[in-house]
Amino acid sequence: MVATGSQSERRSVRRVVGSVAGGLLLLALLSSCSVQDAFYFGWPKGGITPQSQRMFDLWIGSTVAALAVGVFVWGLIFWCIIRYRKRGDALPPQTRYNLPIELIYSVVPFLVIAVLFFYTAVNQTSVDKISANPQVTEAEAKQLVQWVLTQK
Repeated sequence: MVATGSQSERRSVRRVVGSVAGGLLLLALLSSCSVQDAFYFGWPKGGITPQSQRMFDLWIGSTVAALAVGVFVWGLIFWCIIRYRKRGDALPPQTRYNLPIELIYSVVPFLVIAVLFFYTAVNQTSVDKISANPQVTEAEAKQLVQWVLTQK
């Protein structure tokens, strides 16, 4: 009887320590950067051309999509950990296949990739379009590149 009590006490201590450690880690992560910097996700602030704004929108959109997929997957993982944890020595019921789930596993990633590919192709076409009356000539662009290289 004493061994069972000490095991449950150890589990409670581990849970408390784990919760405190997770809270401290979350606090450290959330306090490490300002809110203004956090929403750019590594993209340079402010663009000069309309193409840079479209690329920024694509970058933010794909980052938000990746975060949404990540949160969904982590939610499923934690739900499975909690819902299907081991409760005894009996094995859970074994199934051979589940056609609807297998179709979802195949179709949803394809749709996500197709949507990201579509927006990437649209933006790439916009960026690669050659203007008949460019705002910057080739000579000006070379001067700008030389100036940038000398600033580093």
